[in-house]
This record gives sequence, C-alpha cells and structure tokens, in this order.
Amino acid sequence: QALEQHYGLEITGLGKPNSTGAGSTVQPTERLRQVREELSLNQSEFGEAIGLTQAGVSKFEMGLIPLRKLVLLAIEHVYGIRREWLVYGEEPKYLSKKTLKNEEVEILDVAAKLNRDDRKIWLELGKYLANIRWDGKIERRRKASLDKKLA
Repeated sequence: QALEQHYGLEITGLGKPNSTGAGSTVQPTERLRQVREELSLNQSEFGEAIGLTQAGVSKFEMGLIPLRKLVLLAIEHVYGIRREWLVYGEEPKYLSKKTLKNEEVEILDVAAKLNRDDRKIWLELGKYLANIRWDGKIERRRKASLDKKLA
C-alpha cells in the first residue's frame, strides 16, 4: 500500500477482504461499477462528470486499464466517494464535508478542464514542483530550471 500511495499510479486489482463476509474480496473495479449503478448512471453519464468517455469508464470497470490517482480524486470530488473505499474497501465509503481542502478542490477543477495532453504536462509539472527542496542555492537553481522549462 505504501508504494501505491508513493507513486499513486496502478492500483487496480488490489482488493482487500472487506467487512461484508469472511474472506470475501471485492475488487476496485467491482466497487466502481457498484457506485455507478447506485447512482443510477450509465457509463457515459458517470464518465462525463469526471472527464472520461464511456469507453474509458468501461475499460476501468472491466479492469483493462488501471485506475489512476487523478481519476480516483475526480470520483471523490464529484461523487463524494472516498478513494480509499474504492481501492481498498476501507470505510467510511463517503467523504465528510471537510475531507478535501479548498485548494485540492481547485486543483481538481483545473485538471478536469484540461485536454489529455495538457493534463499530462500539468501533472508532470506538479510532480516536479512537489519534489523541489526549498533551500538556498538549490531553490534558485531549480527555479531557473523551471523558468527555462516554462519558456
């Protein structure tokens, strides 16, 4: 689990036994479909709200492509379903009103408005910024490097 949180990428197929039965394992793909069906949405309607096509939702539900952190965050933001519940079945299922900070909501809103190529660039830039160490000479060097990349 620590590796998935660190890299935040491929997390499909990591079902944990949940509390619904001894030894039963529910996969994230099944929980995703369950949420969509509980909301009485078809794949197109569900996907449109989080920036996915019907085909994309279908591929996630069938386990053909792994759920990505950005998709999980979008589901969390739009539908109020905790990503920990989707991935691991950890209760509670729903977010409390104060789970996401205003800045996190704003980040998701910006990401949802970008096209796929721009979203990839934006994500890489965000990862780069998250790894910067803000101390003295390193800060100035990295800022210069970032300015060069953005130019």
